[in-house]
Amino acid sequence: MARISGRRRQYGYIRFNPASLDDRQNVLPVAITDILVFNRSLEKLDPELRWKISKKAAGYTEKISLPYRYNNFNIEFAMLNYLNPQQSKYAYKLDGYDREWQCADASKRSASYSNLKNGDYVFYLKSLNENGQWSEPKTLNVEILPLSGSHGGRLPSISRWRPSPSFLS
Repeated sequence: MARISGRRRQYGYIRFNPASLDDRQNVLPVAITDILVFNRSLEKLDPELRWKISKKAAGYTEKISLPYRYNNFNIEFAMLNYLNPQQSKYAYKLDGYDREWQCADASKRSASYSNLKNGDYVFYLKSLNENGQWSEPKTLNVEILPLSGSHGGRLPSISRWRPSPSFLS
């Protein structure tokens, strides 16, 4: 027998019971990787507009405030899974707009929304790991600001528009 640091080295085998193995892995977090407004990354928008939308980078923000005319946006996301990213599955929902959870996979890691009415929404995002465990939902508060102007934040309805007498003459 060989000695190492005054102790005897022992040779042998390791025994374990496969039924006692815990096949659950830690649930991996999901992250928002970018927010696009009219297909332009939040980071590439004019600094003044970007500051109005969010004072933080997409991955760190908890709320975005979009002026009404910029209410066409995408939210890109990813699960922080480096072993099998192609097996990642996602579910997302914009509370106040989506009635049910929307599903996505590794080939489409984004949610698209357009022409939302002014108001407050909450975006929920969760991921499913390869063992069938859902992550805790990540949330993003979304505020669509009303239009400013004499119409009180709403667009005038064309169907209710009546020409003024001066228009007809």
